[in-house]
Amino acid sequence: MRIADMEGKQELDAKLFQGAQAYTDDVPQASEVGEIQNPIKAGVIKPEQVVEIGNSLLDPTLGRHDANAITIFDSTGIALQDLAAANLAFVRAKEQGVGTQVDLCRPIRRSTMKIKDFGVEQWMNEYETKAKYNLGETCVSSLSIRELCELVGVDVNDFAKQLVDRRLTYGAIEGAVELKEAITRLYQNLMPDEIVTEHGAIGANNLVLNALVEPGDEVIVVTPTYQQLQSIPEAIGATVKLLPLKRENGYLPDAEQLRGLVSDKTKLIVLNNPDNPTGALMSQAGLQTIVNIAKSVDAYVLCDEVYRHLTQEDGYSPSIIDLYDKGISTSSFSKVFSLAGIRLGWLATHDQAVMKACLSYHDYETISCGQLDEMVGTLALKNQAVLLERNRGIVRENLKVLEEWVHQQPHITWLKPKAGTTALLYYDFDLPSTIFCDRLMKEYETLLVPGSCFDIENSLRIGYTFETTHLRDGMNQLGKFLAKLEQEAR
Repeated sequence: MRIADMEGKQELDAKLFQGAQAYTDDVPQASEVGEIQNPIKAGVIKPEQVVEIGNSLLDPTLGRHDANAITIFDSTGIALQDLAAANLAFVRAKEQGVGTQVDLCRPIRRSTMKIKDFGVEQWMNEYETKAKYNLGETCVSSLSIRELCELVGVDVNDFAKQLVDRRLTYGAIEGAVELKEAITRLYQNLMPDEIVTEHGAIGANNLVLNALVEPGDEVIVVTPTYQQLQSIPEAIGATVKLLPLKRENGYLPDAEQLRGLVSDKTKLIVLNNPDNPTGALMSQAGLQTIVNIAKSVDAYVLCDEVYRHLTQEDGYSPSIIDLYDKGISTSSFSKVFSLAGIRLGWLATHDQAVMKACLSYHDYETISCGQLDEMVGTLALKNQAVLLERNRGIVRENLKVLEEWVHQQPHITWLKPKAGTTALLYYDFDLPSTIFCDRLMKEYETLLVPGSCFDIENSLRIGYTFETTHLRDGMNQLGKFLAKLEQEAR
């Protein structure tokens, strides 16, 4: 979705109405200005869609007034209504003796945009703070600032003084230079000016999708994945094609199926690597195959890499931007670095056109991230090797604990994850996953995420990378519930 930059210099994706030269067969019109029929009377636009302010007509939620022009902003994303609104605006402007033209422009956001309920987040919001055993948690055992300082060998009092002495200005709009320099070390051949910080990976994904995707664009998204990556393009008005990640294929993208989905209209391919909820990990060769397919249609590739580096084996995990100039990586401090509370993430890309579009939208959506958050993030990434060693140790040890438990459960099957902090468990009871998880919470105070949040029934998403004793206790409760369901089924 293209928008004007803050100085008004960026060219709008707009069509200019000169005089009475409207151009749709669907809106009743005539050759003379005075004869243009009122679209409200014609029944093609509702009265509340255009409001009068002074001598100008503006969108009810967003607009501007110019002495010589009337600007109507698209509030619906539906072209017929936009054209009707522009016709109506011109008629009223002529009646009032103001304006000689009408601009039809896209808005910063669509006031009537409908988006699906965010299943996994709403489920977590409902139960997370009530659960005694939270097996829905997806962050590696979270750190306090004191624990972070002790882990990396920094005096906590000295760091606290730095925090309390920092003047709370907006800070660096695109992200603190020192922080971005540290982020570059997570990639190959990345420069600080190819990074912009955001409010978590969720903010970075939102920024990219809104800056790039427009109504009518074709977007291909893997499934199952984090719902945001599917629902935002759908809400914008893109044609979203889903690429199923199948269990029999290791939850990895099927290259031949992707080749059948792409077309010359494909603008963006969206991946999640490692994948949430399955824990599947694409190899460099697999990523390169996706890149080659994207190149064949000149498409961008957005890869949510929020779990990147949390692998079961040593070695560098390639990023999409290591392999593709039109690749876009998003990530954060929440999962890999155990600092969800600072709400800090970033996007990185070599593509300057993408960065320009994102920075323009960033001015409207974010302005900047918090200086104190970026100070904590900088401290963490300056010591990234220490944190990665700690967190990989937790991930690997706890996966062994989970694997042992799964093997003891006659009603549970899975495909062991290769990376990340989550796994998808399947059960064989005739019980919808929402009812399963709701009962588990109410009867055993234990939280899991129902597979229905990912459109996969008879399954559960479990997080396993918090404190090992908490994991064991929670799985013990889950085991008791499974035994109870077995008795009920007899």
